[in-house]
Amino acid sequence: MHTRPTVIGVTPAFDEGVKLPASQASLYIRREYTQVLNEAGVLPVILSPDMPVEYILELCDGLVISGGEDIPGEVYGGEKLLTVPEPLERVMWERVLIDRFTAANKPILGVCYGMQLLALHYGGSLYQDIHAEVELSIEHVGVTHDVSMKTDFLGLKKAQTYQVVSRHHQAVATLPDGFELCAVAPDGVIEAMQSERSFGIQWHAESDRNGSILYREFIARCG
Repeated sequence: MHTRPTVIGVTPAFDEGVKLPASQASLYIRREYTQVLNEAGVLPVILSPDMPVEYILELCDGLVISGGEDIPGEVYGGEKLLTVPEPLERVMWERVLIDRFTAANKPILGVCYGMQLLALHYGGSLYQDIHAEVELSIEHVGVTHDVSMKTDFLGLKKAQTYQVVSRHHQAVATLPDGFELCAVAPDGVIEAMQSERSFGIQWHAESDRNGSILYREFIARCG
């Protein structure tokens, strides 16, 4: 008998004809996200705001909010960014998805930008620029660095150190209520957090050697 596969929805990054060569609105995503999910035995589906939210919720057993550019400062009362941020349309759409998946008790994994959005959505705060706001900060853009686990987290073990792929200059400064600190970088920057059904990683597990462990454990919570 044919059984329905576990389906994980993945949100893409948005472009309004600014970052990509095509001078028109685009959705895009690194293929690593769908590859790691496929290798873990689930069906990855790239989502779009043109899909009805009710259909997305019915289709998907879990949600991955992928990485992207900076969250617009006006979303959280921060300073206006000098860089090109993610379009506000993406932010507002994903905040609806966060609320709906949470209400349906379906797990969410926020990656990099996605972790920052989860934190802001639930009342946390951001460093707009790590180098400017974190004393003795390490490099977090385009590097690999260690993270130290403060608790067991999606298959990664408490008190262990893992090397991760990092591509960010902003980070969560304070955790929202109801979230647990799970990992930190050598400079103290928060690298992972979790609540009962929502998980955030500041690094890109889909790009590193521990990604299959982490994504499989997330998927196990989506069954």
